[in-house]
Amino acid sequence: MSDDIKKDEKKKGMVFDSIQSKQDEFNRHIIEKSAFLPDLIKHAVGSANNKRKVPRLAVTEDPRQRDNYAGIYKIKRKLLPDSVIKAVRVNNLLVAAILRARGNMMSMFGHVRKDRFDLGIDLVLKDEFKKIIEPEQMVKIQERIDRGLKILINCGYTEDLDEKEKMTLPEFMDLQTRNGLSFGRFATEIIYSDEDNKEFHRFRPVDAGTIYHSIKNGDAAESVRRSSIRLLKDLHGIDIDTDILEQDQYDWVQVVEGFPRQAFTPQEMIVYNMFPSTDVEHNGYPVTPLDTVVTSVTTHSSIEVYNKLYFQNGRAAKGMLVVQSDEIDQAVIEDVKQQFNASINNVENSFRVPIFGVSKEDTVQWVSTMPNKKDGEFEYLFDQTTRNILSAFMMSPDELPGFTHLSRGSNQQSLSEANNEWKLTAARDAGLRPLVNHWENFLNNKVLPLIDPELSQLCDVVLAGFDAETREKESQRLQTDQPIHMTYDEVMEDTGKEPVGPSMAGNVPFNEFYRQALDAYSSVGEIEGFFLDSPGAALDPALNYKRDQFFFQHMQVLAEANPAAAQAFYDGVKGEARLELMKIYLEDYLEESDIES
Repeated sequence: MSDDIKKDEKKKGMVFDSIQSKQDEFNRHIIEKSAFLPDLIKHAVGSANNKRKVPRLAVTEDPRQRDNYAGIYKIKRKLLPDSVIKAVRVNNLLVAAILRARGNMMSMFGHVRKDRFDLGIDLVLKDEFKKIIEPEQMVKIQERIDRGLKILINCGYTEDLDEKEKMTLPEFMDLQTRNGLSFGRFATEIIYSDEDNKEFHRFRPVDAGTIYHSIKNGDAAESVRRSSIRLLKDLHGIDIDTDILEQDQYDWVQVVEGFPRQAFTPQEMIVYNMFPSTDVEHNGYPVTPLDTVVTSVTTHSSIEVYNKLYFQNGRAAKGMLVVQSDEIDQAVIEDVKQQFNASINNVENSFRVPIFGVSKEDTVQWVSTMPNKKDGEFEYLFDQTTRNILSAFMMSPDELPGFTHLSRGSNQQSLSEANNEWKLTAARDAGLRPLVNHWENFLNNKVLPLIDPELSQLCDVVLAGFDAETREKESQRLQTDQPIHMTYDEVMEDTGKEPVGPSMAGNVPFNEFYRQALDAYSSVGEIEGFFLDSPGAALDPALNYKRDQFFFQHMQVLAEANPAAAQAFYDGVKGEARLELMKIYLEDYLEESDIES
């Protein structure tokens, strides 16, 4: 840039700063003078809001930087480039194992749940609708649930699709979980069978490392869209209707090797952010786990390279060979060097011992340049970097085969290890449970409304079975809970069976101490009327007694002392009690005057 251009730019900047300062001063003056007109200001703001979309007032990007590519998409700044992330997740053993383990775990939720012990996906009715929906309505809703699950499991409709174009939900969740943990976001393309009416057909995963935020202003994204038509025709041999170019807004741009290749509207591309950041320097891109442990990852990779070179070269330790002789010259040194390197270098020669023939006056000595032992510190550094990477991904070493020794200190072993179940539970709550919540939010808010908008208002997608018990554990839990607080109907519901209902004693508690208290203070008719939902039982003379030994003893003493008084006490007190129960049970069916009569 020439000096004249720099001067012009500097003058323009000074003029802009002067105008901006005067504008700010004028705005403050207007606000101070208008303090006594709050109603007028509110009215003006309200009128403006009715005519236009209310914008955000906070600055979400650094206004001093122009982090974009030719005004088309926003560049990812101060974070790891996506190309570097791709190289790390392929070349680093530990990162690849973490991503594969998490992807495999989430793919297990990609099928319909078979029973209460199984991992899987399910569509459940929201709590606010469970009490108001009639059984005949539930039959129709269940048909839509089954249809929605079938579409969801197949990632859309499969009619008229080639076999290679089909995809199942386990594949989709596996790929997108690895993308989400790698790039902090995963991208899903929504494909419509009718572009004009936006009739949903299917959804497919996209390389999230190629999806970038587009620049809102300008027509650059539209030009990218037009050039992509020819590119797609060359790749797939399909003629694409140019009417899809007439869009209002492009939110995302697909960039391949630094060049924008395609632009997407928010209806065509859904990008879910798993690690959002409000830092203005990040341009709206997430902070990935690899961004937080990039030093540990590079150290871990360097250690692996060092070990590889160490065994490739076959050197036991760094040092030098010292030959003391009066007859040695440079030619002999070169011969010794060549023979020594040939005898110890490479893995095949690492165990070969070099042999030298010298006279009595000569001396051959190996002098190590690493006198101190560093093996312990070296192992500690390797284990510590591994722990740092696992922590960034919220994963326990016990979840990866071959890394369980990292749950305790390096070089420490015990004859008896404690139960590690609590460690796995803690790691599950810190790492897997948030991941499951992310997937439920994505499926409920982004995918299900596309498949069936009405059903998405009634039901929620649930990735169930995360805390599922085995049959043995369930039996043990029920045996423990039954005597404390459960009823038979609750046991039936927990085991997925139909309850028997109150008429067959389904609401009677199993707690023996509570039943003893009932027998002491309530008659058999009162107990049966309450728990078996039978109002007439409380009025049945045959059930008008207490199942309590002290009650019978007391009635026996009264009968022996004064039979007439005992009969009057029994008839009077229990008669009043029966009358009160009759009023309670019949007040919903009879008028108050009828009850009194």
